[in-house]
Amino acid sequence: MFPYRRLSVWQRAHSLAVTTYRAGVLSESERYRSLVNQLRRSAVSIAANIAEGAGTDSQPMFARYLGIALASAYELEGHLLLARDIECLTAEHGDTLLPEVESLIKMLTALLRTVRRRGRR
Repeated sequence: MFPYRRLSVWQRAHSLAVTTYRAGVLSESERYRSLVNQLRRSAVSIAANIAEGAGTDSQPMFARYLGIALASAYELEGHLLLARDIECLTAEHGDTLLPEVESLIKMLTALLRTVRRRGRR
C-alpha cells in the first residue's frame, strides 16, 4: 500500500480531471454529449486507477493498475484531439490540455517501468 496522494503523477491526473469538468472548457451541446461524457470518464479513470493500484498489496498489481491508467491517458488524448478538431473544445483549451496529457503519459510510463522493475526483484 502506498499513499497515492503524495505521487505527483496522481496530483497532476487529479488536476486534469478537475479541469475537464470546469464549465466552459467543453461544449455542452446535445450533439457532443457522448464525447464529453467519455472524455470526462477517461480523465477521471487515470487518477482513479493510480489510487486503486496504490491500494493493492503487490508491485505487480500496482503495475497492472498503472497500465490501465496509462491506457486511459492515451484514450483521453485521443478524445481531446477529436474534441478540439470538431470544435467541441476550444483550440485554446486543447493547446493547454494536450501537453498536460502528454506529460502525464511520460510520467506514468516512467513510474510503470520503475514499479515493474521493483516487482521482478
